[in-house]
Amino acid sequence: MNLVDAIWPTLVHWLANTWGLFLEAAPWVMLGLICAGLIKAWISQERMARWLGG
Repeated sequence: MNLVDAIWPTLVHWLANTWGLFLEAAPWVMLGLICAGLIKAWISQERMARWLGG
């Protein structure tokens, strides 16, 4: 058994888990980006600074 045969199952498992995590998080990341875009488009920087204490 060479090194590639020993590592391959672990690599495939890691890639499958990483892809699953990406698919699970992607909708929430998109929702956050949309909310951030709407806030930036509709709320002035001065008002945001006042609300955040800046």
